[in-house]
Amino acid sequence: MFEELLANEKQNFKLLYDKVSELGGIPVMVRCADMSNTIPDEKVVITYVTYLCARLLDIRHETRAARIIQAAWRKYRLHKHREIVLVCIHNYLEPSHNRLHNMAFIIFIGE
Repeated sequence: MFEELLANEKQNFKLLYDKVSELGGIPVMVRCADMSNTIPDEKVVITYVTYLCARLLDIRHETRAARIIQAAWRKYRLHKHREIVLVCIHNYLEPSHNRLHNMAFIIFIGE
């Protein structure tokens, strides 16, 4: 039973190490051997959690910046697409009666 718990603990630390490595910017301060079967050093754990918290806050800012850029791009693309549609309708209806042209223009502008 004890060996099984120890193996599970080692697997959890490996998972922690892998995920923190994916985040990047966090030094390796906590090792499985240092934490297993002992009471961990409080200063080391607090420092590690502080690094982790700081990195997660940085990622939050990066994610927010990415969302703002995406929203601006979508708005720009939608505006450009709307202009293209209006030009196509205008070119298509040019030979037709002026009344049809005005109706199509009002439909697209009125939204």
